[in-house]
Amino acid sequence: MKTFRFNAFETNSSSSHAIAIVSGKKWDEFEQGNGLYSFDWGYLLTSDELYERFLEGDQDGDYYSETYRDYLEKKHAEKLTLWEFSYVVQNKDIADNCHRESSYQLPNWIKEEIVSTFGSESRLNREVFKIIGDWFSDFGMMTYKQFDADDSMYACSDTIEGVRVVAYGYYTDC
Repeated sequence: MKTFRFNAFETNSSSSHAIAIVSGKKWDEFEQGNGLYSFDWGYLLTSDELYERFLEGDQDGDYYSETYRDYLEKKHAEKLTLWEFSYVVQNKDIADNCHRESSYQLPNWIKEEIVSTFGSESRLNREVFKIIGDWFSDFGMMTYKQFDADDSMYACSDTIEGVRVVAYGYYTDC
């Protein structure tokens, strides 16, 4: 992530920029793993917002959550809860592995954590992680760690009239 001078947004003719502004609270949730940045949409979404969008499906037709609903109807009595979905968001790296590698199996530590957190009847398994991982990939979802490690991303914060705000975005060479 690039750091810019305090209170300055710099640009030049050889690059293009995208910028968004969020509350400090929403940014903090992102840093703590309770949300993701969508490169495709260009803004942050909390776990709650991600869950709503996931259930709605993509209106452009690239992704429909019927895959998710069909899977759950065949394998489970009810849909994944927000709490379970948020757990997958917080463990996005596992979902990414399930998406990328067909032979990838959930590590024992995460299986044990799922049982201890949600009980032995939890619907969270490799297939659910893969479905959500596919969706994350389709929309260029990034964790804070991934965002912070990417040199094309930037963020700066300031307090305006007692409210902390964060400006963030990306730049690319033209």
